[in-house]
Amino acid sequence: MTEFPSWIFDGIGKYTGYSDNNESFRLRYFSHYVDFNSPTTNKILKQIGVTVLGGSNQQFTIKVGVDYEAAYRSYPFVIQVGSVFEYGSAEYNIAEFNAGVVLDKIKSSVGGAGTSIQVGFEADVNGSELSVQKIDAFVKTGRIG
Repeated sequence: MTEFPSWIFDGIGKYTGYSDNNESFRLRYFSHYVDFNSPTTNKILKQIGVTVLGGSNQQFTIKVGVDYEAAYRSYPFVIQVGSVFEYGSAEYNIAEFNAGVVLDKIKSSVGGAGTSIQVGFEADVNGSELSVQKIDAFVKTGRIG
């Protein structure tokens, strides 16, 4: 049986409590560039919608890139503040209950135009869960004046 050196296991960790060693961490996600099956047609990005689960009162930034440019347009938001009530924490008929997480639908008018578009987001995860369930993009095709 082979014995492994101790340094191999230094990088193994268990993530609990939605933090990294009790520190917040930056969550980043970017889609690939999309041409909507029309690589030569200009697309004008009009609106982005994001459905976010968790992250009560956290900063959330939508990012938009066009045509592989290095600069992104940023649209910052704060996820709605939500109270999470747990079953069994109050007497019958005097408290309200919900599913235990905040669900927020963020919708923003955005800008940008090009033949291919990239959509992403950035957020700090700090002690509560945060997941993006859905990203919608409203894109109009046409000439850019």
